[in-house]
Amino acid sequence: GDAATGQALTADPRCDGVMFTGSTTVGRQIAITLAGRLAADGRPVPLIAETGGQNAIVVDSSALPEQVAIDVLTSAFNSAGQRCSAARILCLPTATAEHVLGLLRGAMSALRLGPPERLSSDIGPMISAAAVDRVAAHVGRLHGWGRPVYTAPFAPSGGHFLSPTLIEIASVEEIGAEVFGPVLHVVRYGEGELESLVDRIAALGYGLTFGVQSRLRERAAALVERSGAGNAYVNRNTIGAVVGAQPFGGHGLSGTGPKAGGPLILRRLMAHAPAAPRLPRAKSLPGAFVIWRSWLHGNKFVELTDGQEQTALGAAETLPAPVGERNVYRLVPRGAGLCLATDRAGLYRQIGAVLAAGSRAIVTEDDAQRLGGLDRLSVFLDGEIRRMSRKAAFAAADFALVEPGTPWQTLQELATGAHRIVPLFAPDDTGHYPGELLVSERSESINTAAIGGDVTLLSLA
Repeated sequence: GDAATGQALTADPRCDGVMFTGSTTVGRQIAITLAGRLAADGRPVPLIAETGGQNAIVVDSSALPEQVAIDVLTSAFNSAGQRCSAARILCLPTATAEHVLGLLRGAMSALRLGPPERLSSDIGPMISAAAVDRVAAHVGRLHGWGRPVYTAPFAPSGGHFLSPTLIEIASVEEIGAEVFGPVLHVVRYGEGELESLVDRIAALGYGLTFGVQSRLRERAAALVERSGAGNAYVNRNTIGAVVGAQPFGGHGLSGTGPKAGGPLILRRLMAHAPAAPRLPRAKSLPGAFVIWRSWLHGNKFVELTDGQEQTALGAAETLPAPVGERNVYRLVPRGAGLCLATDRAGLYRQIGAVLAAGSRAIVTEDDAQRLGGLDRLSVFLDGEIRRMSRKAAFAAADFALVEPGTPWQTLQELATGAHRIVPLFAPDDTGHYPGELLVSERSESINTAAIGGDVTLLSLA
C-alpha cells in the first residue's frame, strides 16, 4: 500500500525503534519523522536503515571472461534486478570489453522470462506496472542521449515483465538515481584509469556492494579498500549474502548499519546491552586518540577517556565459508563524527569517543566558541578535530554523538541538513558512548579458487 501506515507507526510515541529496508528517499523521511521526538529515556529513537545502492563490478584485463559473464549475469538480472545488492554498473577495460560484452549479450539472449512458478523461467516479473514504467523511462532517457542500448529480444506479453538491458554510458554520473530493475550500465576505461573510476563510483555517495573480477590478489584487495563498500565480493557474484558468513549492509546513502546477520545489530536495539560484544580487540589505538588523551591528561581531564581505550577498530575475523571461499569481517572508521554537547566535559568525552573509533571529529564554530578550550590543541590534531559552521558541520557528518535531552529541533535540523541518514548515538547511564557502534563494518567474500586457491588448506594436509 501507500506510506500512510508506516508514517503513522514511526510517528507514534510508543515506537522506540525502527528497522527499515527500502529506498534512500523513504529512509530519510523516516529519519526526519523520528527526529521530531525523543524516546522515553530522552535519547534519539534508534533507526537501522538498509537502503539502496549504485553497485559496481569492476573487471581488469586479468579476469577470466567466461567467469565475468556468469557472475555479472547473476548479479545484474537475478530477481529481475530487484535486489538492493544487484549490480548496476559494469566497468570493463577497453582491451577486453568487446569480448566480454559479446559473451554477455549471448547469455542474455538465452534467458527466459516468465512466471516464477515455472522451472523454465530464469527471470520473473517486476513488482508493478509503475516499476516497469520507471525503469523503461530511464532506458528511454539514455537511449535518447544516443547511448548504445542492447535489450534481450524476448519478453512475455501480459504481466509486468521487462527484458534485461545493457546500456553503454560515458560516465557513471549519467545514471542518476538508483534504477531498481534489470538494467546494467557499462563503462569502459583505459589504461591507468581504473583507480579514478572507482573513486568516482564511491563519490556517488552509496556504499552497499562492490565486486572485483581479477586474478591479481593484491590489486583486488586494493580496489576493495578503495571502494569503501559495506560488502565486497571478489571473483564471484554480488548477491545472496549468507547470515553469519557475510553480514550485510552499507553506509552513506546505502544505510546506517549495523549489518544484518552481524554481531552488532542486536546491541543497537538494546537500551542496556552487555558490557562487551563478541568482537576481536584492536592491537593498537589510533594515533590521534593517543595524542588527544595525552592533551587531556596535561589539562587535568584524565577521567574523560576512561573506557575509550577498549576499541575494536581495525580488528578482523574470518567467518565460516565452504572450501574455495574466504569470508572476512572487519571494523574500519566511519568517517566524520559530529559532536553536539552542552558543556566542555561532554564535548571532550564525545571527541575522545570519535577519535578512538578512528574517525575525524567535527565541532560547530558556535559550540567551539561557547565551550572553549579547543584553540589550545596540539598541532598534531589539525585535521582530526575540525571546526565548521553549523550548516557545513551538519552536512558533512557521517554520524553524530548527542546527549540525552538534546532538543528535537536540533535532531530534525541534522536529519534535514544531510543528504543521507545520519546515525545518532547517545551515551549510556555511565556517560560512555557505544564505541563498538561508532565504527563501520566491512564484509568481504573472496572466491579463492579463482586466484590460485586457499594456501591455508596446505597446513591441514
